[in-house]
Amino acid sequence: QRQEAISADLEQQTEKLKEELARSKELLLEMRQQSEVWRHAGQTDEVTECIRPPLADSTFQDAVQALLRGSSHSGDGSRCSAMAAATVTRIQPVVNDSLWQDYRHFRGNLRRRIDRQVREG
Repeated sequence: QRQEAISADLEQQTEKLKEELARSKELLLEMRQQSEVWRHAGQTDEVTECIRPPLADSTFQDAVQALLRGSSHSGDGSRCSAMAAATVTRIQPVVNDSLWQDYRHFRGNLRRRIDRQVREG
């Protein structure tokens, strides 16, 4: 009976680890995609479109939800009582397009200047 309990516990832990591994793989893929977007910036006009998918990692989402719930005051008749049960369904990055374009322009100029200095020795 003890071995059955140990076996059941190991199976449960294995399932939790598999779920955590799947979430980690999703996060790694998201991070890889975003790093590729940054690396290839300037080679395509669709860069800012690629930076905006919702975040795959629920850790940040859970933290924001806890913060919202914890910061709401409640009491009889309080309008904020609903926030104590708020559910964060997704977190999506916001990109400042004009700032992003300025960054790409500056980076391109810097790259050209460095290339010119390397060629000129």
